[in-house]
Amino acid sequence: DLLNESIAFQEKIPIRNSYSYAVIVRGFLLLKMERYAEAEKDYLLYYNLAVKTNDKSFQRRGLGYLASFYADIGNYDKAINNYKKTIQLCKAENDIGIEIMAIEGLISVYTVTKKYKEAVETYQEYVALLEQREKRNIKKQTNNLEAKYQAQKKEKEISILKTQNDLAEQEKKNQ
Repeated sequence: DLLNESIAFQEKIPIRNSYSYAVIVRGFLLLKMERYAEAEKDYLLYYNLAVKTNDKSFQRRGLGYLASFYADIGNYDKAINNYKKTIQLCKAENDIGIEIMAIEGLISVYTVTKKYKEAVETYQEYVALLEQREKRNIKKQTNNLEAKYQAQKKEKEISILKTQNDLAEQEKKNQ
């Protein structure tokens, strides 16, 4: 009851973050209580809130949650459909983090439904995505190290020039 009261209260105020969060939490709890029809309404509400905001990241999360919900209740066709939509949106927005989670979910559904060919193909896509993410991380680390090296090199050059300048001034004074 407290969660429902909180949701009703949050629905009335213009800040939607608390409302949407409360809705998805309630949906998750209803899922765990095996009240699937009610849970589905909350998962759909969460996604619809995301669509209304035009927030693409919110929409990707909403679709991912919906796909996971359908996988959890054994509605594998809807799970596959929503995972694929999530992956498609992630590719369009270059959101590797959510895409990886969606692909993992899709592989699980393909495995449970014994669609092994699709599971293998999706797993290959998954590995390629992990490699892509790792290459990005390595490139980022390399760039950071290069920037630090260049800064250190400049500092050393400045120190050498300062020392040379100090020596030249000392020689002038000594003459």
